Amino acid sequence: IGQITLDNASNCRTMMDRLEQLCRKHQPAIQFHREGNRIRYATWQGYRGALARDPVGLVRRVVADLRSSGQRRAALRNIIKAGNESKSWPRTPFDAFDSTDDDDPLKSGGTLPEVQLLRDCETRWSSTYLMIVRLMTLFPAVRSLLNNSDVAISSMTLTPEDRRVLRDILLILRIPHYTQSLLCGEKTPTLSFALPVYESLLTSWRELKSNLPQLAPYIDVGICKIEEYVNHARSTRAYALAMVLNPGCKFEWMKEHWSSQDHENARQWTLEVVRRLNLCSQTSTDAQPNSDAGIPGPSSPNRVAVYRCAQWLRYQQRELCRRRSPRWFTEHS
Repeated sequence: IGQITLDNASNCRTMMDRLEQLCRKHQPAIQFHREGNRIRYATWQGYRGALARDPVGLVRRVVADLRSSGQRRAALRNIIKAGNESKSWPRTPFDAFDSTDDDDPLKSGGTLPEVQLLRDCETRWSSTYLMIVRLMTLFPAVRSLLNNSDVAISSMTLTPEDRRVLRDILLILRIPHYTQSLLCGEKTPTLSFALPVYESLLTSWRELKSNLPQLAPYIDVGICKIEEYVNHARSTRAYALAMVLNPGCKFEWMKEHWSSQDHENARQWTLEVVRRLNLCSQTSTDAQPNSDAGIPGPSSPNRVAVYRCAQWLRYQQRELCRRRSPRWFTEHS
């Protein structure tokens, strides 16, 4: 079985679910998936209309209204609890978000987490992404509450086209969400990973443009902003030196991903720092010993501080490499 092209009607989803079950029962079993073998047909006119309605802004308004009072938050919590007790929620979190049929028995039997909707905040990483994910997870309960609420709230129901656009927007936001998660180490230095991770972010967004041509202009805005940051970072010595000290990066990554001029600049910065460290080391060795601390007495306290800081940084980088790849550390020690 190849691909089946259908629209977004709920009976098409029911048919695909049933077809998947029949294929699994067949002897021998036929490889078929209700989503993987389906091509969804939707007109560009409807998609463009959903974009014009600003589905992300609509999600913000729905979340704000459902969190505006303790009664509404309690109502949502009670609906979730009642559905969990009767096992009437979808088996997978996003089934109801992709379908318009609440009474499909093939999808019932699941539970929802007993949590509230999340607001987004411009100053918090991934808050918009997390807000949409939470709404999609709780959408069966949210839709039930909207259908039984006053007119002012029920008028904000998300249409199937709105939900489709939100699905695509979520694909775009998921990439930077994972990117910032990689760089949020509390105890591990992550400066050396910043530029490689951002380069991967740019590559992923460029590949996504071919899959979501209707959202390519919005992706280009993000790409331009990240490229501006990366170009400034390449001219900053701290990034280059941190990558050189990282055994997993060094100059190989720069040579492969940077221009020849940026690579040569990083090389010259590193040589300059090495010369300064060697000078500090010689100065400390020639000075009189410090009997209290058991280390060479410096002729210049600032130079020794720089030298000690460099030694500590090298030690931390080697420990990081040892913890992450003991085999590589043993072979290259």
